[in-house]
Amino acid sequence: MDKPNFQVSFLGNKTEIFKDKIIYQALWGILGEVSIPLKEISSVKLAAIWTPEVLIETSGGQKYSLFTPWLLKKRLKQEIEKAQKT
Repeated sequence: MDKPNFQVSFLGNKTEIFKDKIIYQALWGILGEVSIPLKEISSVKLAAIWTPEVLIETSGGQKYSLFTPWLLKKRLKQEIEKAQKT
């Protein structure tokens, strides 16, 4: 498997950005794993300042909340946008 370009963990939730997708594992993978192709992401938003989330919406209308540390929310959003451009 490829090495992620960026990864962040928060309270057992892990987000990894690869060159073509994002993989999100909830609670060490116990609650499941989601793979989101970068080409299907239509928007990336920061949740309210008091919530540790980055919100992703796909072109198909699916919505995902990626739990991430408050101090890394902006960086995660920037890394997703950067990966989409390459």
